[in-house]
Amino acid sequence: MDDSQKTAVPSNAIDCGDGYYIEMGTEPGIGEVRYMSCSPGGAICRYSNDLWQAQIYIEHLKGNRCQ
Repeated sequence: MDDSQKTAVPSNAIDCGDGYYIEMGTEPGIGEVRYMSCSPGGAICRYSNDLWQAQIYIEHLKGNRCQ
């Protein structure tokens, strides 16, 4: 896999730059909205039920603000 594929951001995700992104999905079984904050290539992801918390996690990893 080349570097462009490793850092590709899914088309339905919020692009936070440098390959970091936030995806929105649904919690299985209860249907609640779930956000997934991911490092480049989806190597490390963290789930949250709050977009604000998902953005804070990306900011923590990158040291800047997600647009």
